[in-house]
Amino acid sequence: MNLTGNQTYNTSNAGYAAGTLTGLGTQTGVTVAMWVKFSAAALTSNARLFVLGASDVGAVGSVGLTLNGAAKLNVYVDGGSTADTINLGPTLSADTWYFIALTYDGTSSGSTNSTVQGAATTDGNTKNGQLYVGTATSAVTDSPVKIGLTSPNYNDSRGSIDFGASTALYLGNRADYTRGLNGMIDDVSIYSGVLSQTSLDTLRLESVPEPGVAALLAVGVGSLLFFRNRRRVLEDA
Repeated sequence: MNLTGNQTYNTSNAGYAAGTLTGLGTQTGVTVAMWVKFSAAALTSNARLFVLGASDVGAVGSVGLTLNGAAKLNVYVDGGSTADTINLGPTLSADTWYFIALTYDGTSSGSTNSTVQGAATTDGNTKNGQLYVGTATSAVTDSPVKIGLTSPNYNDSRGSIDFGASTALYLGNRADYTRGLNGMIDDVSIYSGVLSQTSLDTLRLESVPEPGVAALLAVGVGSLLFFRNRRRVLEDA
């Protein structure tokens, strides 16, 4: 999806791809993975990479990723506190394809004791959220994300996410068009459950964009998005 032409941040005519997904319902865990290339202008904005489940990030029943205005990433899961979910990952560079993935486990009793994430991460950390970033030539590395709600320590968990019978998806923007991403998006995938760091790195290697690749916005979200059952994907890996 090429969002570099006439894409202006904070204007009502910025582009994006949108669609409606059915069948997600209540998920005890979720993984969203995508390739993104940012322009220099994008990296100083709060542009949306994706919003799943609502018109914008931060709502209950949704997950999303945004830029933070300083070349890093913000994570939003199910209306949880943002105290520990912003300014994450490596400092991003313009004109580089990044493989970015967000995983969330809603089965743990708290935000710091996820046995699912402990088994999924190569360093064994047990935060209930994980943000992974890699490139065409570098393996994914993880940034642990504590996703809770209650101050002062946010050690509670948000639990399962109820996406409902019909779920909105926005790529490269939010519903009112005013947080447009100037850049490119490719090969967006959504999985039920938590993919491991090893599986995500395998996905990275299998889906590296060719130089200059960009799916046309007019193709629509259906050609960019896949909702996959985690068990089948891991068996096929």
